[in-house]
Amino acid sequence: MRNRVLLDAYSRRHEAQKIYLRQAAAQNWIGWRESTLNGERPHSGHRAGLEQCDAALRAVSFPPISLFTPYQNLGGVLAIFDTLY
Repeated sequence: MRNRVLLDAYSRRHEAQKIYLRQAAAQNWIGWRESTLNGERPHSGHRAGLEQCDAALRAVSFPPISLFTPYQNLGGVLAIFDTLY
């Protein structure tokens, strides 16, 4: 039974890490977009910069996360699983 609980916890942790990494990439994209627009509304002059922001977001790759990687501090996202380790 303990093995099943640990596998469930590892699986949930893995999913939480993926969610966290996607959120961080999205927040970076928002920052890049805001710095490109400099407080202005988007117009054709921003096209190249916005395309670079989009390309940078698409280029983000998430390394495979092993179920047995050491715990990483993810801003409290995984605090609920601390009690299982």
